[in-house]
Amino acid sequence: MSTKAVLGPRPRKGTLALCCFVHLFAEVGGRPRVSVLCLFAGYFMQLTVLFYRLILKRFSYTAVTLLMLATSASISAEEFTRITIPLREGRFYSPREFCRECNRLLKTNYAPEMVAGGERELSPLDRAALLLADNAGLIRVRLDDRRLEIDIVDTQDPKVRDENRRRLERLFRISIPAWPPEKGLRLPQHLDQDARTVLLIHGLRSNGTDLTRFREACKHSGIQVLTFDYPNNGPLERAGKRLGEELRRLAITHPRLRLVVVAHSMGGLVMRHCLECTDTPPSCVTDVFMLGTPHAGSALADYCRWLDLMQVSWPWPQAGLLQEGLGEAGEDLKPGSRFLAGLDARRRPNGVRYHTGAGCKSFLSESERSAIESEVNAILTRRNAPLEVQRSLKALLKGDEIREQQGDGLVSVTSATLPVADTRQKFNLNHLELIHLPAVRPEDSEVFRWIISTLGWEKEAEIR
Repeated sequence: MSTKAVLGPRPRKGTLALCCFVHLFAEVGGRPRVSVLCLFAGYFMQLTVLFYRLILKRFSYTAVTLLMLATSASISAEEFTRITIPLREGRFYSPREFCRECNRLLKTNYAPEMVAGGERELSPLDRAALLLADNAGLIRVRLDDRRLEIDIVDTQDPKVRDENRRRLERLFRISIPAWPPEKGLRLPQHLDQDARTVLLIHGLRSNGTDLTRFREACKHSGIQVLTFDYPNNGPLERAGKRLGEELRRLAITHPRLRLVVVAHSMGGLVMRHCLECTDTPPSCVTDVFMLGTPHAGSALADYCRWLDLMQVSWPWPQAGLLQEGLGEAGEDLKPGSRFLAGLDARRRPNGVRYHTGAGCKSFLSESERSAIESEVNAILTRRNAPLEVQRSLKALLKGDEIREQQGDGLVSVTSATLPVADTRQKFNLNHLELIHLPAVRPEDSEVFRWIISTLGWEKEAEIR
């Protein structure tokens, strides 16, 4: 669907974005007449407004940001079908009928009596919001003089993902390569194939700079370091395939090289795909240490698609941001996703040992979590929030991911512990501390010492 077909003459993209989100925040943030056509985006937006209020009241930015990550729409893309909204004169619709249709098709519990009766006009800003969600790949929209049709697509389908990439290229008039040329395997200038060698892999919305202290610990211990950088918000399958190709080439040029992989968070899933989803896994890998890797997914992953919608709509240059991916990683990290189900159906290759490290220290103390939970419940009651919102929030605030001793703030201990692993270890660290080692003597950190000890490298490290 073209911009012109929905809005008329093409607006400047910064103006479109700002108008759209000002509209959404205003409508959901307390005005008496809520725009039900913005329910999909509004479902998330009212939670965002709620947590911004908490930030201004008493809680730290870090704590509340974590909870914002936990407050995404609970309805997965696969559960949606087509919603048809009759239009009169091409622009008037019934908000109550739309609510009833959502309840019927989506199994939601919106209260039609809480929505203004009569008809409402489909305004240019309503159309802008729908267009923005369409171009971000969250929905597909068709509009004519008689009806508005909204389709929720399967964002885990590779064909849909490629189509979304092309849509954004047309919208922003930029090129989004499937694999940015600056990404890939990075080797030291003089690679010694007989040296002890570690390959470091980052996680979601991260890059090689987050591995700096781990590199320092390796350098101090006389360990050679390689890194693999990949689009940190793109399809994990694509990253895993690319890593496998590069490691197979490396094994041919350096046949004596043996690699120990240390992967943080989502990077562990990339490495597992590299090893498990092929008939010819790279022969140079001996051990894989996965720190805070969500093998069973994370309930917080569903937030990513709404963050991506805001990112692609904001009036700043998009090319570098979009090259990191279009939110496919968040879809792959959802519990029960097609990607995770594919991994579960495979076996690890012979001759490779798996080791899992799970954090059990949340970003929130139990007292902070309880205080936020109480205040959230009070606000939800006061604002008469839809039952879907209340259920989603209450479940996530009680989720293992953010509870002390049950998760590291983003991934639960259960999800980070792979039953088939050769060794399993728990640390009283949060998700970031698993890879962000202490600034002073990072080689003495418990995570690094565990890896060195498991590999039997302690004596060589002490000699250094």
